[in-house]
Amino acid sequence: MVILRPLPDDLAKTAIEELYEKPDDNDYFVNTLREWAEKQPHLRARTDDQFLMAFLRGSKFSLEKAKQKLENFYILRAAMPEIFRNRNLSEPKFEAIAKAGAVSFLPEPVCEGGPLVVLMRPSEFNMEQHSINDVLKVGSMIIDILMQENDRVFIAGYTFIIDLGNISKAVLMNFEPEFVRKLTILVNKAAPTRMKGFHFINVLPIFEKLFGMVKSVISAKLKDRFYVHGTNFEDLYKHVPKHVLPKEYGGDCDLKSLADEWWQKLNDYKKFFEDEEQYGVTEGYEKLKQVKQLIEDTSVLQGTEGSFRQLEFD
Repeated sequence: MVILRPLPDDLAKTAIEELYEKPDDNDYFVNTLREWAEKQPHLRARTDDQFLMAFLRGSKFSLEKAKQKLENFYILRAAMPEIFRNRNLSEPKFEAIAKAGAVSFLPEPVCEGGPLVVLMRPSEFNMEQHSINDVLKVGSMIIDILMQENDRVFIAGYTFIIDLGNISKAVLMNFEPEFVRKLTILVNKAAPTRMKGFHFINVLPIFEKLFGMVKSVISAKLKDRFYVHGTNFEDLYKHVPKHVLPKEYGGDCDLKSLADEWWQKLNDYKKFFEDEEQYGVTEGYEKLKQVKQLIEDTSVLQGTEGSFRQLEFD
């Protein structure tokens, strides 16, 4: 018998209405996906009930899409070892990243049955102490923890708020095609989570080109979920209630306490990240080669044929 966390009422309702989940069928879907994964010679995947259920929910219970998402999950990790391998916290720079509040997963959802909120503040990146890959590595670890603990990211999803104010020249210089490609892949393709929106605030004109690059590699559905608010927080509050946000944005959340909590949680998951090293895909797998080529291909950001959309990762 499949053993899953019980869902709170609001998420159970969303799972049934939007993801077409039928609790009586969960045993069949989870066991079928597990049997498939265990038979794939190129794939070494986690196969516990809760983990597999995330991919089924992320695929609205289409077994074929769930298989594809599970395989892609590990292909993308193998294609970007600089982010997904050797995720240990022994170096001081990782504590600095976690505690800087550059990436914060806010504790309260937008509404009942609604998505979580992720706040990104690039102005808090310290490029003298760490690289963009270091930041993405910590972000990937936080997402993995959410995948283990929080069903909301698969059922209701999350929405991003990106504050582009007060960014230093050192940070701006890192907003180059390689970073944009990796960030777009991580957000849009590397986990079975649901993306509900991107809200940009304190936007400078220099970022108009960046938006164009990002939009060239995402689906039409996600393009419709891009919002630019400038410095008008009242407009942002129409999408994300004020009380959900940190104090710096008029809300109630304390970013320092939240950062300290996440640093402790990252340390609590040390054994989990050590175990993650054993999972992945065979190095010679053809699809892995294709994905590596696409990550390195600058045409991915120009809307040409070298696009991740070809691989049907949606």
